[in-house]
Order: sequence, then C-alpha cells, then structure tokens
Amino acid sequence: RVSAPMPLASYARDASGILHFPGTPFLRSFKKPVPPQDLSEGQDSFVDKAEDMGSSVDPILQALRSVDLRISEEIHFLSYRNNLNKIMETPYNTRDPWCINLRRSGGTVYLDVVKLPERSTQSDADRKKFTYWGYKFEQVCTEQKDAADKDVNANEEFCSVFKISIGSSRIVLAAEIDCATNPGGGEGERGYVELKTSRVIEHPRQRENFERNKLLKFWIQSFLGGVPQICCGFRDDYGEIQEVQMIKTLEIPRMVRGKRNMWDPATCLDFTSRLLESIRTVTQESKAYQLNYAPPFTHVTMHEVDSRQLD
Repeated sequence: RVSAPMPLASYARDASGILHFPGTPFLRSFKKPVPPQDLSEGQDSFVDKAEDMGSSVDPILQALRSVDLRISEEIHFLSYRNNLNKIMETPYNTRDPWCINLRRSGGTVYLDVVKLPERSTQSDADRKKFTYWGYKFEQVCTEQKDAADKDVNANEEFCSVFKISIGSSRIVLAAEIDCATNPGGGEGERGYVELKTSRVIEHPRQRENFERNKLLKFWIQSFLGGVPQICCGFRDDYGEIQEVQMIKTLEIPRMVRGKRNMWDPATCLDFTSRLLESIRTVTQESKAYQLNYAPPFTHVTMHEVDSRQLD
C-alpha cells in the first residue's frame, strides 16, 4: 500500500547557496529539446556542486516552518528522497554499497544522507564529463532565454517537500525537481518532469542493461517524487544528443514486465515497507544508528552509534 505524494511545502537554493521559501519562483519550465544538442559546450565554465552543501535536513524543517507546519509524532520518518531511492533499489542492487545515518527524536526517525567514496572505474576526467553532460541536458531542456550564455551551475535547485505513506509508515520527503510543464500552476497541476541522459542503444545487450538498471532507477526516483514523466536524452560517446524520448513513470513497470532478468516494483515496495517497519520497531528515542548495505550484498545491517559522530 502506497499513497500518492501530498505536497506540503517547497524551497529553492540559488547559485550562491542561499535558500528561498517557497521555492516555486525558481522552478524551471520544461522545453523538449530538438536533437542534435551538444552537451559538451561550456564545460570549461561549469560550477560543480559545492562540497560543503551538507546533508542536514534543516532546509526541509525550514520549508515546513515557512508554511506553519511542524513534525508531529504521526510522522514516522523524515528524509531526502535519495535515501529512499537506495532502500527501494536494494533487492536488485548487487554492486553499490550505501550507508544512512538515523536519529530518532520526538517519535520521528530522521534519515541523513551519507556520501561514500566513489567506487567507479571511470577516470576522474570521464566522471566530470558525464556529470557535466547531465547538468547541461537540464539546461537545454528548460526555458531560459539566456541559456546559451549562462554558465551551468549545479548548486541551483528546486525541492518539493511532501508526505507519502509506504505500508504503515508515514514519511515526509524532500525531492529535487528538475522542471515542470506548468511551473506556475497550483499543487498537483505543475506537471513535474525528471530529466535524464543515457547512451544511445545500439544492440540488444544495451537495451537489456538500460531496462534492468536505468529504468529501475528512473522509476523509483520519479515514483517516489510524484513526477509523472521523464525526458530521456540519448547521447553518443561525444556528448551529442541523438534522440529524445518521453517516458511516463507509471508505464515503466509494464515496459519490463515478463522479460528475463528484470525487476518487479512490488518487490521493491514490499522490501521498503518491511525495512521501515523494522527500523521503527528497533530504534529508541534520542538514540542514533547507522544503516549499512555492503558486500557481499546479502543483507542490511543496523547498529547504534554515538550521536556525536553524526554531528
């Protein structure tokens, strides 16, 4: 049992790192790009995400206070969507470890993002290149009259704060939203759009990998955030967009259903529901814990830690 996201508040972070409440004036308008598009243009002036942005949930709490809302005991969890992405993907994840810090206060468990060291086999130059291509695609997909002359800045973001239920757990989540078809509309009328890039598919093995791995991540991220559609730009090895495809989030499970070595959304949701219920049962008030998923990728572990380690 999963409820549809119920919007509560929003915030935005500008290029200087300053927070704005509400964030709706900063929500960008979606414009479907026409290929070809060169994603390498402007990379020399790219402003990457600042390392000191932190993983604190304070912006979420500030956004709630800005609309006179407070976290009550009826809310079991408060988190950024990234943590739930990791948890939901776990049943099919056999290569990417993750770690989440937990703090229980006032009956609510707060989930803090933990950034682990990169395990990628890519060179640093390739990692930076692929990161830039993703942000550049976001720029070319949004209505900005001066986009061609504007540097790409990864620190700019709009976040929606909403309530969702998974199983018996009630959760307040914050999710970064790339853009919307109607950014000036009311709650539920904005038509949020997630922007993704992927390599062009040239043979069946690549198609299978895309459906088994990328579509799973696409579905989890957009499903949790109440984002109805995804715009995926398929690029070549030189960063040029060759094809653009619109994908409806709720149709993704049907795209993989019945295929060999694929995934089942019910498995992801059932695992998430059971893990959240277990966390609620085990954690104690005013105590801190760490949740880990690591090789050999057979189970999730949780142990108590000194709360001062999480500060």
